[in-house]
Amino acid sequence: MDRPALAAWYRDTVQPAMAADPAVERDPETEPPKYRWINGKHPGFVKRLQREWGLSVGEFHATHIHPRRSERTDEGLNNGSGGDESRTTGNSERDSVERLVAEFEDAGTTASDYDWGLPETAAAAETRTRLDRFIDDLGADDAATTVRPIRSRLKLYVRLYRELHDRDDLISPLRDRDGRAAEIDRVLDTCRLLRRAMGTERSAKKYVKDVRWWYTAMYENEYIDYNPTSRILKRLDFEDLDPDNPPLAPDDVRALYHVADTTEERLLVIGLSGWGLRPSELAALSTDQLVLDPTDDGVPYIEFDEERKNGPGTVSMLYGEVVVETRIAEVADQTPWSGHLFPSDVDGVDHIHVDTLRRRFADLVERADIEVNGVPPTPKYGRRFWYTAYTDASAAIAERVGIVGEEQGSADVDVILDNYLSEAKRREYVREEMRERLSGVFGESNTPT
Repeated sequence: MDRPALAAWYRDTVQPAMAADPAVERDPETEPPKYRWINGKHPGFVKRLQREWGLSVGEFHATHIHPRRSERTDEGLNNGSGGDESRTTGNSERDSVERLVAEFEDAGTTASDYDWGLPETAAAAETRTRLDRFIDDLGADDAATTVRPIRSRLKLYVRLYRELHDRDDLISPLRDRDGRAAEIDRVLDTCRLLRRAMGTERSAKKYVKDVRWWYTAMYENEYIDYNPTSRILKRLDFEDLDPDNPPLAPDDVRALYHVADTTEERLLVIGLSGWGLRPSELAALSTDQLVLDPTDDGVPYIEFDEERKNGPGTVSMLYGEVVVETRIAEVADQTPWSGHLFPSDVDGVDHIHVDTLRRRFADLVERADIEVNGVPPTPKYGRRFWYTAYTDASAAIAERVGIVGEEQGSADVDVILDNYLSEAKRREYVREEMRERLSGVFGESNTPT
């Protein structure tokens, strides 16, 4: 079937179906269907456009069904950074975004063969690396079907950022504190376009939350000097919707810790929810990675080799020293002992398999009788709890600094953080806040007796 024949089929089949579907709010004569609708009704049509002609549904509609529409589509994307848009511009923004989403659907399934839509330039190289490592990190614990939409949402954000700001490097500006305000505005403008382009508040929040997740991970891993999305949900005035990727709630973590009968089980809960480790990292944790009496800032930490994906070489242990030391005492007398805190019972194997750790976590979940959004949580929910708690702790410190600034006649929190509070002191305050939050959840002393 050539393009004219396909266009005729579209007019005879797709347009009448759109007109008859009460859920479709678009005009079939002048607007293309939403990607999810057409892909659900005629996936073969969508794939044929993409594979044979490299077209999205929106592009096909603009060139073969309603050609004048293309001018408004381009205009909508280029003018997406501000101002009061008409309904036409709003629709063209949605079309532009859906066109970009459609382009990403058939991309590769691993970071190594995934095209982020970035040019092969030195400026874009580290951005691609940080995106790859973030996705690899998720892929270690999540099924591909879970990782794929997150990756697509991030790619869409990167594409829109490039189109709006004509920049291929999203990392270097986050190491230039003098340009902090300008970069925060660029990120905010991109997320505003995402919000306007999505059909629902919930859908928009899903995109923005994944963007924030990526930036937060880079900041906590100390790849960047500040997080431009630390207060983005508030600035976008999102409603308080149920989270799309929920963490364990503090009461959930508390319940898991309460039913933990052994030091090993308590260490499992602390490692996931108190340190934010991956299940595989926790299963393989060894005493030669632990620095329990550091000489610099006094905060114990876990040391990882340079192969750790999407993570810093060290992870602070803001809580759990007493549990760690108790666990070491329990397993140190085993013969032979390789130094792992979760030793395996299998001859010749140093530590438990990650699947064993997952099963033990599932047992704790069953005994604690907890669910998150109606399903039993998995270890990644504990890791999300840590990220959420740390983000909240950072926001709490920023709020306190803002109150002090108001008393001193300065209302801009960012200015106060930059000019009056060193990065080292800020991290110290956040750590203290985080330690207090963890102590409130686990309810035990953090200091060995």
